[in-house]
Amino acid sequence: MVSWVLCAGLVLLHISCSVEAKLHYAVIFPSEIHSHETLCIHLEGAQGESRVQISLRLDEKNTTLVEKIFDQESIFTCVPIQVFTPVESDVVGTLDVSIENAGETVMNSSKVLVMKMKSGLLVQTDKAVYKPGQTVMNM
Repeated sequence: MVSWVLCAGLVLLHISCSVEAKLHYAVIFPSEIHSHETLCIHLEGAQGESRVQISLRLDEKNTTLVEKIFDQESIFTCVPIQVFTPVESDVVGTLDVSIENAGETVMNSSKVLVMKMKSGLLVQTDKAVYKPGQTVMNM
């Protein structure tokens, strides 16, 4: 008798969980964005086709970084992105995430810091250390 009640309870639990199943998602990205970065997307519990769109708003400009359609119930993928970086100073932007699944749309926004482009200079010489007065050889 106890096993029959336990089985019936498990069946009811499974039915109630499947009725209330909904989309769970995670978008993983750095809080400081440079010119080349990677975004990761995780979807769980999707029903049918899912459309994911991620865009970056800087000042008045809106740039779509990712626009993908998935038809799996569960997906984890990482996508390389390229962002236009400001030349003069760092800028605070907004990363907008929009996910459409089963007739519903989930939208979320997060602030990110877009780092200005930095350049560096590498000097390579014929020796690791020079003494005062020595000069670098012409190659």
